[in-house]
Amino acid sequence: MSIGFLEATKIIAESTTKKSKSFTFAASCQLDKIDIFLKAHFITQGFNANYDLLPFNTFPQYLIKNNKNTHHIVLIFPWDLCPALNWRLGNQNINTNINQLEKEARANIELICQLSNATIIYCDTDIPPILLRNNESSILKNILINICLKNKINIISNEYFSLNSYISNGCPITSNKLSSLASLITTLFLKNSEPKKIIVTDFDNVMWNGVIGEDGLDNIYCDQSTKGYKHYIYQSSLKKLVNSGIILAGVTRNDETLASLAFSDKSMILAESDFVCVVASYNAKSSQISMISKQLNLPLESFIFIDDNPVELEEVMLSLPEVKCLLFPKSTDNLPDFINKLFNNFSFDTITDDDKNRTEFYKKRSLSISPSEKQGADLDEYLISLEMKINAIVCNQDTSVRAIQLINKTNQFNANGIRISEQHIKDKLSDNLLLLSFSLTDNHGNHGEIASILIENKNKILNFVLSCRAFQRNIEYYVFHWIHKELSIDTLCLNYINTERNEPLRIFLSAITGKQITADGQINLDLNKICSQNRRIEEIFPGTD
Repeated sequence: MSIGFLEATKIIAESTTKKSKSFTFAASCQLDKIDIFLKAHFITQGFNANYDLLPFNTFPQYLIKNNKNTHHIVLIFPWDLCPALNWRLGNQNINTNINQLEKEARANIELICQLSNATIIYCDTDIPPILLRNNESSILKNILINICLKNKINIISNEYFSLNSYISNGCPITSNKLSSLASLITTLFLKNSEPKKIIVTDFDNVMWNGVIGEDGLDNIYCDQSTKGYKHYIYQSSLKKLVNSGIILAGVTRNDETLASLAFSDKSMILAESDFVCVVASYNAKSSQISMISKQLNLPLESFIFIDDNPVELEEVMLSLPEVKCLLFPKSTDNLPDFINKLFNNFSFDTITDDDKNRTEFYKKRSLSISPSEKQGADLDEYLISLEMKINAIVCNQDTSVRAIQLINKTNQFNANGIRISEQHIKDKLSDNLLLLSFSLTDNHGNHGEIASILIENKNKILNFVLSCRAFQRNIEYYVFHWIHKELSIDTLCLNYINTERNEPLRIFLSAITGKQITADGQINLDLNKICSQNRRIEEIFPGTD
């Protein structure tokens, strides 16, 4: 996860974290530029980073004199293995021999690896042309990489390196990679100190492309098709981890029938039996993870949670800071980095038969797991930070297509499941029939039209739908705020029909009416009361239209 400088500053300023991790950050270069990012990334994982830095250019002496029994993060470059490869020294030595350089590199790596409790990262930078024969520089680069690999050293690519920065201020890391490197360092360090044992994964748009509750089984993809290939690779990776002894659980905003239905798809690599448990509900995911932790008797520090929705991740991070959260990538180009980060949280030195049978062992403990109804974290401050903006329009015949599609496609947040033809709505649009559409943008981008509401005679809601992409953002509350403020409507009645899949809508109606909605019928809504219950809506959606 990469964060910007201002975000890192805010994370540090607002931190209330009490737990700390102490270590020495050792390198031959200047590291002060990475400081703020490193501290911020540690805080996001529930720890303060308390570390010592070596004075500039004292790394060789530290290796010789070091007797400290401390944890180390060590960042090394080609010149730490072969001093002649330091770009700052120039390239005047013409008597350099590749065999001598290899011998020197092996001796230096041995010294580095003697540091106590060391997490070592090697940056595979370009090297200066001190070897004159054809291809010798490339051969030497490969020799250095092989030496590092044999010593189980983590390797990052040349894209992290900036010669300009190294020459001008002593920091060899390019500015746009400081946060990424800090994230990697945090992951690797905490991997060594807090080994992970269990992955909790979301389902829709993570395990497969699509939303099974909206698109149906025939329209979700997790095979080697273009739509499903990213999810095919993800499932393949999870299968490998399960076979290596890592525990897998599912937490999804679906009902149990839908969650199980997906596994009847023959293109699925993972079977339901690969999961120690699958918890399907519309309640806070943090409460489900906490319940799994207690049921399996596994500490929250051993959990990794994966979701494609940053709001869901934030809710879990706020409620359960011990849990490591990973955002499933939108772009396939970012998948390799995501998979590598995931695998870096585990150790596979030896895999025993007990490791391979671990899922079956923990399944016995999970037999009584059922969804938790505990409330999740208060997300108001995070939602405010998203800088969300809603664009609301009263649809006419030319602008109604997407709003009607939402009504006829949405299942999980749908007032009654009644489908209405596009032509029927267009023919009826008038002062007596209003079709409202709401579109969302935030600092992550444009989410498009995410809510529609159809109102007759300004007093009766014929249907109200919200895309699952917008869950947990308070959009449903904003819709009523807008209607109350812009259309001067104080009361509405809603035609509610309980369907197999619209549990999220029932939960919302119960919350705004203050009573459990259990039966079909007309539900009276007091918009004055609804708006007074949610006074921070204007803060969450500033400058909306």
